[in-house]
Amino acid sequence: MITHFVPLDAQALELQPRAAPTLDGCSEPPSAASLSDWRQDDYDLDAHLAGKLGFAIGNTSGSTSQRLLVREFSRSTVCEGEGKRYRYGTAVRW
Repeated sequence: MITHFVPLDAQALELQPRAAPTLDGCSEPPSAASLSDWRQDDYDLDAHLAGKLGFAIGNTSGSTSQRLLVREFSRSTVCEGEGKRYRYGTAVRW
C-alpha cells in the first residue's frame, strides 16, 4: 500500500475554532484514575475482515479459511452530551 501526502495551506482552509462539546459529567477529558477497571475481550475474526482492519495476515499454505484471534485489554469511561457519546481510555490489542 502506498500513501501519498499532499501539503495543505492552512490559511486557505479558513478554519474556525469550535467550542468544546457540553458533556454530562465530563467537563474535560477524565484522568486515568477515573477510568474503569481493566477489561479483557477476545475477538475471532475472519482473515479477510482482519486484513481490512489493518491486521497483517500471512498465508503460506494456500488455505482460504483462516481465522485471527485478537485479545484486547482496555480501560475506559464514556461521556455523553449533545446527542453523542465520547469514549476516553486506553487499549492494548494483540
